[in-house]
Amino acid sequence: MDADREVHWDHDYIRAVAALVDQMAFMLYDTSLTSPMLYQALMARWTGQVLAWSHPAAVLLGVPAYEDAWASWHRPDVENIENALLGIHTGLCSFSALPPHYQGTAIYSEWEMTDSKWLLYSQLFLKSTAGQPPPSIGSSSQTTTHAAR
Repeated sequence: MDADREVHWDHDYIRAVAALVDQMAFMLYDTSLTSPMLYQALMARWTGQVLAWSHPAAVLLGVPAYEDAWASWHRPDVENIENALLGIHTGLCSFSALPPHYQGTAIYSEWEMTDSKWLLYSQLFLKSTAGQPPPSIGSSSQTTTHAAR
């Protein structure tokens, strides 16, 4: 069995599971990547794939908020709220309209969220509009939310 199949579901498996369940939450972290740009690109790709493959199940996209720097599979300087949301936003912008089964994000782990992480989450995700880049940090732009509430 190749290493990628050990941790990543393929198209056929996602479709089979989606046909049996009401909701799927995909953990989009623990990649061992060392580059923020590569992680953002992977998040964009995975966002497009899981949303394209998972209908009709409702989908939540898991983003990392934890700091387990000791774990070889997680780099908090790479896999974090900012890079995850920038990648997800890019992936969402690849759709002409948000897929109806997309429900937003699932933060892991909420108990590790700080005020600064919540502010970043709000600035990069909650106030973003499909098809437009997220506002820069500190922007006062008020637009429509992507996230389900």
